[in-house]
Amino acid sequence: MDTSLFVQILPALIVVLLILGAISYFAAKGAREEANRGLGVTPGFKGWLLVLVVILTLTPIRILFGFVGYYRSPFIATLMHEFPISFYTEAILNGALLITALTTVAYTHGKKREFKFAYYIQYFVGAIAFPVNLLAMTVALHRRGLEAQLFDEEGMVAIAGWIAMVAIGGLWATYVAKSRRVAVTFVN
Repeated sequence: MDTSLFVQILPALIVVLLILGAISYFAAKGAREEANRGLGVTPGFKGWLLVLVVILTLTPIRILFGFVGYYRSPFIATLMHEFPISFYTEAILNGALLITALTTVAYTHGKKREFKFAYYIQYFVGAIAFPVNLLAMTVALHRRGLEAQLFDEEGMVAIAGWIAMVAIGGLWATYVAKSRRVAVTFVN
């Protein structure tokens, strides 16, 4: 990593780590106090569920910021004109991901029993969006006699990010399925 780039992102990294540390502290504190009072598992955004709620609440914001940067780039303008089917496929999937993320946030904060289903749909859409986008772009390039550079540095970073998203989302999906706190919290 370029040293100057590291120096530029260091303050933001410190802020993110402090925020995550504070969230983790309050999550652990709430669960510990509950256990000390002998209450068992009670409803509410405590423990790991608090961490998940924060992540889910920030997801649509992250998606929107990503859209703004991505769809304003000159590369995407070229892609839209050169490969319209790939562009529209990607735009539809990204829009579906945003809609599912907003729906999940609404069900989360409303403590709706449909939360689990909404989370699984969001996870599924997020998991399939990248491979479908990749397939659409590969087909479009192949039709033009071009070869997709899937395993260059940028492609490998994207693939690694997708694998991490699928793995971490799968862990959270297991938590959502098995957690007693989730079961007693989302009842409306």
